[in-house]
Amino acid sequence: MTATTVTVKLSTPSEAVPMTPLPWRQLGILSLVSITEPIHFTLVFPFIYFMVRDLQVSDDIRYVGFYVGILAAAFSVAQLATSMAWGILSDRIGRRPVLLIGVAGSIVCPILFGMSQTFAWAVVMRLAWGMLNGNTSTIKTMVGELTDESNQAKGFATLPLCWNIGCVIGPVLGGLLSNPVQNLPWLFGSSVLFKTFPYLLPCMCCSALSFLAWVFNYLYLEETMDDRPFRDDDGNATEEEEAGIVEYQEVMEEGQLIPEADGYPFYGSVHHSTSSGGGDHISCTVSSHSADTLPDETSTLLAHASTMIQLSAGTMVDSTALHDPLSLSGATTPTNTVIRTDLPSKTYGAHRHSSKDSAPSASVGLSIALTGDRLRCTIGYALVALLTVMIDEMFPIWAATQPRLGGMGMSSRAIGGALSTAGFLVIYLQIYLYPKAQLIWGTLRCFQYGVALCAVVFPCFAVLHRLEFIDPVVAPIVHLLGNDGLKVFTWVVMLGLLTLKEWCGVLYYTSICILINNSVPDRRYLGTVNSVSYSAASFARTIGPAISGMLWTWSLTSGYPFPFNYNCIFVATGTLALITYLLSLTWDARLDRRAFSKSA
Repeated sequence: MTATTVTVKLSTPSEAVPMTPLPWRQLGILSLVSITEPIHFTLVFPFIYFMVRDLQVSDDIRYVGFYVGILAAAFSVAQLATSMAWGILSDRIGRRPVLLIGVAGSIVCPILFGMSQTFAWAVVMRLAWGMLNGNTSTIKTMVGELTDESNQAKGFATLPLCWNIGCVIGPVLGGLLSNPVQNLPWLFGSSVLFKTFPYLLPCMCCSALSFLAWVFNYLYLEETMDDRPFRDDDGNATEEEEAGIVEYQEVMEEGQLIPEADGYPFYGSVHHSTSSGGGDHISCTVSSHSADTLPDETSTLLAHASTMIQLSAGTMVDSTALHDPLSLSGATTPTNTVIRTDLPSKTYGAHRHSSKDSAPSASVGLSIALTGDRLRCTIGYALVALLTVMIDEMFPIWAATQPRLGGMGMSSRAIGGALSTAGFLVIYLQIYLYPKAQLIWGTLRCFQYGVALCAVVFPCFAVLHRLEFIDPVVAPIVHLLGNDGLKVFTWVVMLGLLTLKEWCGVLYYTSICILINNSVPDRRYLGTVNSVSYSAASFARTIGPAISGMLWTWSLTSGYPFPFNYNCIFVATGTLALITYLLSLTWDARLDRRAFSKSA
C-alpha cells in the first residue's frame, strides 16, 4: 500500500510583508564554495585539448576532440553516481557535514589530476574529483532554507553570480598557468617539477582556493536544516505557533502518493473572536481547490480521506473541508469550510513533525522528487545542463582547432582570456539585471527567455572564422578599424556572443534553481529533490561532452556540407535550446510561488 501525504496549512491573515533581509554572512560563506565550483569545472577548458594531445592518445589530431569529451565527461559521470546519495545523506546528517566532505575532496583531487602522465590516470582522477564533490545540490538546498519567497530571487541570484566569478578565475588560472615552463619562462623556466607536470600549477592554485573555502566553512558555517521541535521542552508554544502558523501532515493508507496535490496545498486563515462568555474563539477557514484544478486521482483520494487537525494538546477538530465531497465535486470555484473551537489564543499552533520527531523517508523523498512539477523542472534542468556543457566543452576545442578545419586557431592563453572576459562582463548583468528581470517577468519567463535566446546565439558562433569571406558586410567596419581590423572585429563579435551566452546561463540557471525549490512541498525533502535534479543534470553533463566530441569528430571526417560540417555542433545546441523552450511552455505558472513556507 502506498502512502498518501496531505498537507494543510493555516495562517493568520497579514499585510504584505517587505522583503526579508538576507543572511549575508551565511550566504557569503556559501559563496566561497560556490566560487570554487566553477573554477574546478572551467579550470581545464583552456588546456584540456593540449593536455590530451600531449598524452598522445591518438596520432590523428582530428580524433583528439573525442578523447577530450571522454575526459570531460568523467567528472559528471562520478557526480551522477553519487550526487543522489549525498543529497539523501544531507537530509539525514545535515548540510554542513556533506559540504565539508565535498570541499575536502576538491582539495586533494586537482593536484593528483595535474600530475597525470597517462590518459587513464587523468580519467580516474577526474572521476574521483567528481565522486567526492556533492557541493552544488547541497548549496542550493541551503540557500533555499536560508531564504523565503520574498527574497529568494536575490538569494538564488548569488549562485550564478558566484558561478560567473568562478568562470572568470578558472580560465585565467588554466590559461595563464598551464605549461608555465613555456608560458612563464622568466619565473618557471628552470623548474623540473612543472616541466614534468606542465598542467600541475593551475591545479595547485585551484586546490589552495578550496582549502581556504574549507577553513571558512568549518569555522563559520551554520547548519541550515531545521531540527527544532515545534514546541519548547516545557510544552509552551514557540514563536511560530504564536504567529498562528498551523501545519499538519498525516500519512494515510490510501491509493498512491499525492505529496501536496501536485503543487496545490490547502490554505486557510485563522481569525480571533471573543464569545459572550468571554472565551477566545478561533475560526479556521480552510480553502480547498476545485476538482478542475486537481488531478482526478487526487480528488478521489481526498474525497475519502478523513483528516484531523490537532489545534492544541488534547483537542482534535474534524477538517471537513478535506473530505467533504462537495468541496471537490467539480465546482468551478474554491469552497470554504469554517471550523470553530474554543481555545486560548496563545496555544492554537498545531504540532508539526520536526526532523527529530520524524526523520525524512528516502522513499517518500524520491517519490516526491519524481512526480509532478519536480519531475518537469528536473527534466528542464537536465536539458539546460546538456546544452550548456556541450557548448562549454566544445568552444575551447573549436577555438583551438586549425582554421582550415573550421576552428579559430587560438592558443590556450587566448581561449582563457576570451572566457574570462565574457565571464567578467556578465557579472554586472547578474548583480543588477537578473533581480529586476525576475521581478518584471517572473521566474518561469526568465527561464523561457534564457533558453529562447540560446537558440539564436549558439548557431552564430559557427560563422566567426569565416568573417573574412563576408567582405560586403564587414569591409566598411574593417576599414575603420585599420590593418588589424578584421581580427579586432572578430574578437569583438566573439566576446559579444560569449557575453550573451553567459547572460542566457544567468537567466535559465538562476531560474531553474528557484523553480525546483518552489516545487518542493515539504522542506524536509529539499535535499533529496535537489540531489535528484542534480543527478539528472550530472547525467546530462556526462553524455554532453561525449556527444559534442563525437559530433565534432564526425563533422570533420564525414565530408558532408552544411549543416553537417563544422557547423553541426552549433546547430545541434541551438536546436536543443529551442526544444527546451517549447517544453517549458507547458509548465504551470504556479511555479513562480513556493509550495512550502520557510518556517514550515
